[in-house]
Amino acid sequence: MITPFVEDGEHKGAIDFPIVRRLVEWYIASGCVGIFSPCLSSEMYDLSPEERLELARFVKDTIAGRCALVSTGQ
Repeated sequence: MITPFVEDGEHKGAIDFPIVRRLVEWYIASGCVGIFSPCLSSEMYDLSPEERLELARFVKDTIAGRCALVSTGQ
């Protein structure tokens, strides 16, 4: 899964969590049975270790058991 970032303003460059939520919901509604986030396609190396963990937790909470989640921190 890609990771959207805030494009401008005070929080420019931060993870855009409202859009992450929308993406997860879209994937599930489209029939996805699993999501991989954070991963290389989610700009993992642009995220700090703390941001990676925050993203993984957020995606896990948003999925709420409706599909599988694979995450990595490295």
